[in-house]
Amino acid sequence: MIENVVASSASRSTQISTGIARLFSDSFIYAVGIAVNQGLRFLVLPLILRNLEPAQLGSFDAARSFLIVASPLVALGMESAVAILYNQFPDDIRRQRVLMSTGLAIVTIVASILLLVGLWGQTSLYQWVMGGNGNPLVLSLTLGLTAFSAITEYTRNLLKWQMRRFVFVSLLIGEAFLSLIIGVGLVVFAQQGIVGWILALFIANLLTLFLALILNYRVWRLPQFGKFARLLVILGFPFALVSAASLLMPTITRQVLVHTIGLASVGIYGVGERVAYMVAIVLSGFSVAWGPFYLARQHDPDAPRLYGRAALAYLTIATWCGLGVVLAAPWLVSFLSGPTYHNAVQIVLPLALLNILSGLDFVAMGGIYIRQKSFLMIPIYLFSSAVALGLALLLVPELQEVGAAWAALGGKIAGLGIALWISQRLFPIRWDVSKLVRLALVFFAALLMGNAVAGAFTAWMIPVLLALTLVYPIALRILGVVDPAPLWRHIEQLYARRT
Repeated sequence: MIENVVASSASRSTQISTGIARLFSDSFIYAVGIAVNQGLRFLVLPLILRNLEPAQLGSFDAARSFLIVASPLVALGMESAVAILYNQFPDDIRRQRVLMSTGLAIVTIVASILLLVGLWGQTSLYQWVMGGNGNPLVLSLTLGLTAFSAITEYTRNLLKWQMRRFVFVSLLIGEAFLSLIIGVGLVVFAQQGIVGWILALFIANLLTLFLALILNYRVWRLPQFGKFARLLVILGFPFALVSAASLLMPTITRQVLVHTIGLASVGIYGVGERVAYMVAIVLSGFSVAWGPFYLARQHDPDAPRLYGRAALAYLTIATWCGLGVVLAAPWLVSFLSGPTYHNAVQIVLPLALLNILSGLDFVAMGGIYIRQKSFLMIPIYLFSSAVALGLALLLVPELQEVGAAWAALGGKIAGLGIALWISQRLFPIRWDVSKLVRLALVFFAALLMGNAVAGAFTAWMIPVLLALTLVYPIALRILGVVDPAPLWRHIEQLYARRT
């Protein structure tokens, strides 16, 4: 009897380890594409930013962050709605294709309406979004980019739902490469400033849309609005509201900066955000793969334990990446932008922490998804945005960009805490609190030591900071927070199968 229990426990433990390894192997494919996409953009930033004043970059960031809230409303949650109906009829290929085509037609119509309404009210929008400062053409081009990006994203993501992952990844990389080449030509050589950069993004986006339409040529059928439009909108609109609500917080912090300090402060904030986003680049594959993994394994008897261990594995990698980015922030900011944006170094820490916590969204809200109570996410995101707004109004007048960054982090923590509290009551996850506490203590201890070393500028500073980053996972292993053995065994098994 005891032997059976032990064998059953070992079997469940092996299944959990295999499940986590499978999650990360699926994540890897998406992570490569997103990392290369964002990495190419990151590499070209030194050429772009050194030719832009903070106020120029700030004008684009202010317009983009404001209009990006409209992007999910343009998409109307079509991708989610199509995915739901797509999987309800796995053998009806014609129905699936008509659904995809109808979704594309709906997104295109709504994007056109956004573009026309935005251009009609451009004068008021200019005062509201950019405070009446900067080049109005920036707002017009960003409006067009936002409208067409919604169409491009929907069309490209259809490849993902058809399991054409490598084609999906290739389009991601191709768009980044195109924007890099065109951007350098327009900004550096043609000296078109921020307008040239937006044009580069716009042209790359349109070319990507054209390729995505061709690659999905087998999908396209005549849309059937009478049969599917109403159903798609009813299913998708709640997802659109949730996505729009989730994007309010970064918009709020930037708008407080625009109307309190000015566009230049938004530009400095944007550089710090781009450096901190390096954490999200590494973790983005996990975010893409986590949703399907979470929903697919919800009925497993060990699902609560599996999710808890997967979240711990994520936090281990996330904090390691975050530690490296924060400690290297002075050099990264200097590499990207030179001395003009030096103040951005101070906001990398709170925004890196924000990116780490953002990766836990689907974990913290897993119970809400499983119990199909997505409407609860809207008040959660609104509460998070309200906390961020209150903190920003309090901190920005004194601390400027740094205050905005800590306000954003405060809003994120508040929203994540409420989401976790609700989700745990709907679908409890077994968290290993002891390991999470040890991980947090090691992470913040490493940050404090790194800050102390960086404050005392010596010849040994860089080697010490590098050693601190490399020792971090070893310290977690010694303290029993992580055990890489199951993952290595899974990798060896995969290698053995291929050879």
